[in-house]
Amino acid sequence: DPTINQPDRVPPVINIVSAPADPTSNPIASVEFTVTDASPTTAKCKVDEGEFATCASPFTSAALSDGAHRIMLKATDRWGYVSEEIELNFTVDTVRPVITLNGAESLALELGDTYIELGARVTDNFDQTLLAMIGGESVDTSIVGTYLVTYDAVDSHNNPAIQKTR
Repeated sequence: DPTINQPDRVPPVINIVSAPADPTSNPIASVEFTVTDASPTTAKCKVDEGEFATCASPFTSAALSDGAHRIMLKATDRWGYVSEEIELNFTVDTVRPVITLNGAESLALELGDTYIELGARVTDNFDQTLLAMIGGESVDTSIVGTYLVTYDAVDSHNNPAIQKTR
């Protein structure tokens, strides 16, 4: 007896299990997803302005340049019904912030002088208002010695600056 299958007329549904953080310092994006449908499906993915190509979960991109990116997913069932397209937008930033000390890199003080913290500036390709975190030793000008003051910064994409010292 031949079997005649009736199309379910319901498009597949894509569920995102995990996606790239936004922002991210990882240039390789990975998306884990599931497709729900009553019949077999084919998933397709594309990155940025590329073409849709058959993919499977987890989908992993090639290394991406710094900047804004988009991954799109869709699925088609055996009857030709197409899911809603899922669009995931995120920014890749692999560039470290840069710390520049205000004033001289080292200071020579006399016993009993007043130590004035000169601070540091931080520049970053995405974050415009980063501040240096000042750490290390407290400078006590009533005690002769050498003191190490550290300057650190981390941008919103978790890229650490190279520590500066004075």
